[in-house]
Amino acid sequence: TLPRSLAPGKTLKDMLSDFYGMPEAQAVGVLQHEEKEATSVGLTFNWKVAKPGNTMDAHRLIHMAQEKGLGEAAKERMLLAYFTQGVPIGDPEALRKVASEIEGLTQADIDAVIDDKKKHFDDVRADEEKARSMGVSGVPYFLLNGKEAISGAQDPSAMARTIQKAL
Repeated sequence: TLPRSLAPGKTLKDMLSDFYGMPEAQAVGVLQHEEKEATSVGLTFNWKVAKPGNTMDAHRLIHMAQEKGLGEAAKERMLLAYFTQGVPIGDPEALRKVASEIEGLTQADIDAVIDDKKKHFDDVRADEEKARSMGVSGVPYFLLNGKEAISGAQDPSAMARTIQKAL
């Protein structure tokens, strides 16, 4: 989740510049690199249309979905909505619509989480604390077999080497 609110209409480029103190040209370079790496493995990263916002509710919904065996489906749907389709998943109404597309979740399930800010809040904070204790400071971050890490967008050959090392 974002450490503080982001003004409406801000972009991922703005977020990198504002939150991480990157010069605009560096932020654009990072995002273009991530877009290229995503494309190289068959993913679509539309950083120009992504709408950053507070993702606490999305993470809380993923925890609820995990309880129903739908955690991966929920996570994939949220990532597609945010990074590919430009859906502002920090907006509760947009999030309700996205979550309603996850087969197996009812509108009552979704509303119960979004409307009660305490549901799964501690679970998300525990995830954040666990990540901090492991030295994670950004995303994406992959921990393989508890010993090898991949942080940030990496080229496929670097990822393959790290995966082999972890095996």
